[in-house]
Amino acid sequence: MFSADDILARTRRQPFQPFRIVTTTGKSYEIHHPDQAMTTRRCVNVPPAPTPDGVPDRYVDVAILHIVEIQDMAPAPPATSNGQA
Repeated sequence: MFSADDILARTRRQPFQPFRIVTTTGKSYEIHHPDQAMTTRRCVNVPPAPTPDGVPDRYVDVAILHIVEIQDMAPAPPATSNGQA
């Protein structure tokens, strides 16, 4: 069972590492930036799906009681100003 402190620890990790929240229904939510997960004692407010520009157009409440797994995701590659990796 997870708690708000578990989610907060993930969002406060330095350096931040993207993670995925998996619920009892099998639905998953990807967190690519610490500001994408607003955590309260009972729920986490997260974007329902990644967007191409990284700016969500809405959020959903996920009850912490229904979180069954938190998975690390690979960090995004660093952006370069000249378009080359």
